[in-house]
Amino acid sequence: MENSALVDKGPVPKIVTTNEKGVTLPNLEGQPDKRERGKAMRQVIAAFIANIGTINTGLIFGFSAVVIPQLHAQDSLIPVDESQASWVGK
Repeated sequence: MENSALVDKGPVPKIVTTNEKGVTLPNLEGQPDKRERGKAMRQVIAAFIANIGTINTGLIFGFSAVVIPQLHAQDSLIPVDESQASWVGK
């Protein structure tokens, strides 16, 4: 088995463009277009909005699982009985 890299990690040749007068133009190949970044941001926002319902449901079930024993405690600020606790969740 070979332990060396298959690709040389040396400097990569770049394509230089010139205009009709022979002036070298800047290479914008490595710089992302603002529209491309906007597309990615829209996808992130759409994914976040699509998952808000799931996050909300998880917070409701997770919060009620922790709060019911605290509400039943003797030193609770809001003492509740079993029927009142059933409104919070079980």
